[in-house]
Order: sequence, then structure tokens, then C-alpha cells
Amino acid sequence: MRPAASRTADCGLGLNPLGQVIASPSLLASGEDCIFAIGDCASLLPPGAPRPLPSTAQVANQQALHLARHLPAWLSGEPLPPFNFRDLGSLVSLSDYNAFGTLGRFGFFPGGFVKGRFAQWSHALLYRSHQLSLHGPGRTALLWLAEWLNGLVNPKIRIS
Repeated sequence: MRPAASRTADCGLGLNPLGQVIASPSLLASGEDCIFAIGDCASLLPPGAPRPLPSTAQVANQQALHLARHLPAWLSGEPLPPFNFRDLGSLVSLSDYNAFGTLGRFGFFPGGFVKGRFAQWSHALLYRSHQLSLHGPGRTALLWLAEWLNGLVNPKIRIS
């Protein structure tokens, strides 16, 4: 079997040094009129931006929603509008110890920085909303119940 780098080089699409497909603002692969590149496999440099959009779930989700919204019109022959990324911020949770986050350029406190319990609750709420999107309300409720029961039964600290 050939190494991954040589397989991607043979694909015929424009690639950046990381092997991501270079995408136009309409999310079409550069030089292509029927191949879209979104998510982790895409490298999209917004006009006037110093670097491409990061490979994060937030970017991929917004790209997928944009394409889902505009694909039916594109299939009917209309042009695709350019994708506009809205930075909604980032959160990171350090277990029960702490959490930190930025609020992005949109929302209640644009560009703000949060930490502590508010950031932990925000991260937990975001995590639950992702579970709800993926699994639906019934399975998400069962997952939440199972995690709560595991927290009661399992020790707080494991020693390996």
C-alpha cells in the first residue's frame, strides 16, 4: 500500500502543505465546479484574513449548515453565496478543576474572557447540546442519567 501523502497527491485537487483541499469562498474545491470541501479536509482562507480558518467543529458545523441551506438553489443553477464564518468563541474544561473560554466576536459580551464555574457550566451546556443534536432527546437523557449514576458509584480519583 502506498503512503497517505502519495495517495492524496494523486487526487488532482489543490492541496495545502497539510494535505487539506484548498477551498474557494463558496466551499467549492479550488478549480472544481462540482466538488465541495468542508470541515477538517478543507483549507479556506477568508478574504483579508492572515491565515485559513481553523480545523474545528465550530467551523465544520457552520460550513455544513451553509452548504445544506444553499445546495438546493445551487442544484437549480443559482450561484453559491460565499461562506462567512462567525466566531462564537471557544471553551475548554479542565475536569472539575477549572474552565476557560473566549466569547468570540458575537453574543452578549463580544471578545470577553470567561473562567471558573460559568465557563464549566457553559462547556457542559454546549456538550449536552451536541449530544442532543447527535442522539436526540431520549438517548441524551439516558446518557445523562448513566453519567450521573457513574459519578455516584465510581471513585472520584483513580490511582493507576
